[in-house]
Parts: sequence; C-alpha cells; structure tokens
Amino acid sequence: MVLADTGLHQTQGEEIPEIQWVHGDDLCDCTFQRLGEWTNPYLAKTMRVRMCCMWAELEKMFPHLVQHIPAFYNENTDLFETDFIEWNSPDGEMPRALWHRQLSVAMGLPLDEIRNRTNGKESPGPVPRIVEPAREVPKRELAMENSQNDIVLTLLGRKDMELEMERQRNSALIQVMVGLKNGSVKLDDIDIGETPQESSNGVPEKAEFSGN
Repeated sequence: MVLADTGLHQTQGEEIPEIQWVHGDDLCDCTFQRLGEWTNPYLAKTMRVRMCCMWAELEKMFPHLVQHIPAFYNENTDLFETDFIEWNSPDGEMPRALWHRQLSVAMGLPLDEIRNRTNGKESPGPVPRIVEPAREVPKRELAMENSQNDIVLTLLGRKDMELEMERQRNSALIQVMVGLKNGSVKLDDIDIGETPQESSNGVPEKAEFSGN
C-alpha cells in the first residue's frame, strides 16, 4: 500500500520532483522496499520505479504466484527461523524504515501507528565489536616451537650442503668433458676413484683433476 503524499502519483512531466525516491525512504508500506533507477547523462533523463509497489499491484492480480513466509531463511543452516534478530551492526545505526518494520512485526501494529509512536526517537545505534584478547602462548609451547624451528634450520643447512656437493661434482664432470673434447685431458689421466671431500668447515672442496 502506497502513502498518498509521497509523489507516487505524479504524472510524467518536465519538472524535477520535490520528493526524491531512494532505497529505504519509508515512503510506502511495502515490507521489502525496492527501487529501480535508470539514468543517462547523454539524454538528461532519469526513470525511477518503485518495484515493490508494482509487485504489490501484480500480487493483487496473481495472488497464487506469491508466497509470504513468516520466517527468514538462514543460509548458514539452510533452515527457516521464525525469530528476528536484534540490530547488531557495528558500522552504523539501524535504517529507520527497517526499524519501523521490525517494530510493526514485533508489536503487531500497522506502520502508520509505528511511525507516530517513534516520531522524534532515534533508531538503534551501532553495536561495538567484541574484540577477544589475544591468547597467551605458554612457555612450554614456545620452547617446543623454537626447538622445531631449530630442527628445520638444521635440516635446511644439510640440504644446502648436499646441493653444494652435487654442484661441485657436476662442475668437475663438465671440466673433464670439456678437457676430453679439446684434447687437453686424456682418458688415462682421469682418476674416477675419489669424490670431492668436505673441508673442515663442512663445505665440500672443489673437485679437481690433473693431466700428465
């Protein structure tokens, strides 16, 4: 049902309406206020449609195509819940149009009476977020975590040493292959019985070969 003094019956014309329709303007009694707007700067034209009011008129013509369910659908639980929740947003106050409709549902009163009763009163304000204190990590747990980190670092160090040894072996092999190709090394001059040895600091020494 549409209120009478909201400009809803204004006919098409060239004048800009004094009352601007916006979402949540509470200018109609529809439960779910929905507005459609199309505007174009190249045409200097705007069309606004109160979709909720249009649907209400269509419902009168096709009532069998509309369902009114006395509950909200909770997507988290995949269930309908019949109890409404209190305003709990920390970002701002409850929209006045929504507040009026919640009171209308809770008190079983028409919106006109709710508007009169709440005239001059403020809707529910933002609800502060509850910040839970950070959990204090026990010393034993910290010690275990540090020990695990030390083990990881030790394993990574060993892996680095193994990679370096493998790089040295590959480098020595490439040098031998190059020497064989250019003739500076003879096959009889190659000693393949030894592998690169680790130095005192744990880093493998460079593999070498010699020719006569």
